[in-house]
Amino acid sequence: MFATVLKYMYFCTIIEKILHNMRNFKKTIAVFSFFFCLPSPGIIHAQTASELYLSSKIETFLLPSRYFPFDRKIDVILPTGYDLLEETQDFNVIYVFDGQTREYPMMAYAMPAFVNLKYGDKSIIVAVHSPSSSIYSRQDDFLPDDEATKARYHGHGGYADALGRFVSEELFPYINSHYHTNGHNLAIGHSLGASFLLHNLVTRNIFDHIIAISPNFAYGNQYLAKEFIGYDFNQKKAPKFLFISDAGEERIQGWSDWKPAREIIDEFVAKGGIPKSTVYTRRSYLDYDHMSSFVPALRDALSRYYAYRDSLSAGQSQTKETYHKHLELIVPKGSGEVYITGNQTCLKNWNPKGVKMKQVSDTLRVIDVDVQLPVYFKFTQGSWQTEAVYENSYSYQNQFFESKTRESYCFKIDEWEKVNE
Repeated sequence: MFATVLKYMYFCTIIEKILHNMRNFKKTIAVFSFFFCLPSPGIIHAQTASELYLSSKIETFLLPSRYFPFDRKIDVILPTGYDLLEETQDFNVIYVFDGQTREYPMMAYAMPAFVNLKYGDKSIIVAVHSPSSSIYSRQDDFLPDDEATKARYHGHGGYADALGRFVSEELFPYINSHYHTNGHNLAIGHSLGASFLLHNLVTRNIFDHIIAISPNFAYGNQYLAKEFIGYDFNQKKAPKFLFISDAGEERIQGWSDWKPAREIIDEFVAKGGIPKSTVYTRRSYLDYDHMSSFVPALRDALSRYYAYRDSLSAGQSQTKETYHKHLELIVPKGSGEVYITGNQTCLKNWNPKGVKMKQVSDTLRVIDVDVQLPVYFKFTQGSWQTEAVYENSYSYQNQFFESKTRESYCFKIDEWEKVNE
């Protein structure tokens, strides 16, 4: 029994150390403290149920479409504390296809935390379902209107363009108008879901970033391979990030044509078909099969994607245009002079005594700035000796904006915490 108690105490200590380094915002800390540090009954009763049990939530709805004779089923997984963050955050959106297979969107939601912790639980996941009937299925959704292709799939296929129009003309506007998004998106597809993403890349290019895991380039006498290499990526709009993988699917009986079709793509890329402006990765997972390769491929793809995102925070790639932002900051009484500093010249390039904010009252500071995107910044008291702890944003990390449309934000600082040197 005593050994069990010691193990429990050790576990609590480790959790507290982890939380000290990675806590997102103060109310989340209160939740973990409740479970692992056993606060007094008085503290427990002071918390509301919503404060005690912060978690992500899933919203499911049917979205009518003029491109289909049936409504499209959509799941939206919102980050933890989404409602608390609405005044300060705009979220990247990850669109996952084959949403009816719940493992795909749930892995897309969970994996970032295990790949790069600072990106964990900070995206909106949109899972696009495909019907699962004998009359209409994922094959109809993902395959183009090509006779050779439909013959291979026993008459199924032909609605890939309709699904692409639904996503770009109906789903995008709905998500962007109902949720706090930053205008950037990442698409994840597997097998024919990945083929659909690449087909729509060359037909309407609706996604900024694409993770295509084990796409089928061979259907319809190499239909997708031919249209992919026929697209002029150097002259037309190209994706900013593109990851394509395989798992040696030609080893599966009846799939021998996958390899020669895939080699057409590899030769095209080797000859400079993909511009250097696109962060392109091509990986093979021969120790896995068609299904099991999804996990390591997604892990590697997200690792590279977030490394690309980190390069943006270092100021290596920013918009040429500037965007106006109005910032309001609620601070504790007696905060004195407050500054904003960040990753560009107009914010003094991380000088802690950057740009002084206007003091409207003892607790309100405001500033209007024109910035390039993405912009990363911090609020300071003129030095790095204190750190802002927020009520409505992520603490202990840089704040950032990517949205080109939203202008006003309001941050609330609960306290200025002294930094241990």
